[in-house]
Amino acid sequence: MGVNIAQLVNFRNVKPTELKGKIIAIDTYIQLHQFMRTMPFLTDSKGNTTTHLSGLLYRTARIAEMGIKPCFVFDGPFLLPGEKPDLPLKPRVSETITEQMAKDAKELISLMGMPVIQAPADGEAQAAFICSNGDAWAISSQDYDSLLYGTLRLITNLAMSKSRKTSAGNKVIIGMHMVELKTLLKELSINHKQLIALAMLVGTDYSKGIYGIGQKKALKCVLKYKNDFETMFKELGWKDEYSWKDIFNHISNMPVEKNYSLKWKSPDEHGLIDFLVKQRNFNAERVNNAIERLKK
Repeated sequence: MGVNIAQLVNFRNVKPTELKGKIIAIDTYIQLHQFMRTMPFLTDSKGNTTTHLSGLLYRTARIAEMGIKPCFVFDGPFLLPGEKPDLPLKPRVSETITEQMAKDAKELISLMGMPVIQAPADGEAQAAFICSNGDAWAISSQDYDSLLYGTLRLITNLAMSKSRKTSAGNKVIIGMHMVELKTLLKELSINHKQLIALAMLVGTDYSKGIYGIGQKKALKCVLKYKNDFETMFKELGWKDEYSWKDIFNHISNMPVEKNYSLKWKSPDEHGLIDFLVKQRNFNAERVNNAIERLKK
């Protein structure tokens, strides 16, 4: 679900030319969910879901055409405060994205010649770590959580079509947008720790927040109490299952995989034809067209 601080974030429009040659870490899990929500449901002859593979193939081809070098980060299991990741690392699964679907997505990405990084926990924390290390220029996601994890830049709607249908069937015009963390903090007159505290007041994946406190009120509270979080959460009535310190430390120290590898290769044309056309019943002509786009 992610933290909702949309009212406080001033995005700016991004032109495709600005992203040419840039490495972008993609929040893959939310992208797969998006494909499953917005695209027609597709299966192969054996009943295996292929909707997400179709979306992944053609959007990645579009990204490659833009001159962007993507790396794909997969969420690990959802961890609560105090929990540690299990080994070996495994992708997050749900009713929407099954283990087989995640496995198929990883295979497709690898066949396209793109890096796959498996996070031990939150994928956006892993992507933010890659970005803060200087190994990626920005993160692509529809959520704001990566800002809490310290990403330098967040891009939304990467390589999407100029319009899309909502669940109600209406068409909305969209474009690529970006926010830089340092700019956001300057505009709000807060530091990064205060941003995390602000998000906790509103509610995160790990805490429900404080009833009656929305985004703008949360900002006022953080500005009022400054860095005295102990007094702020006490006086505002923090009543979560976990203490505010537990949640704050969990977000601040989310486990990440430090030994990741970012290597790009030419697309495996024969492998893609075998996997998508022969095994998953994709249209050969369309797959070949996508391969040509991936090679640009």
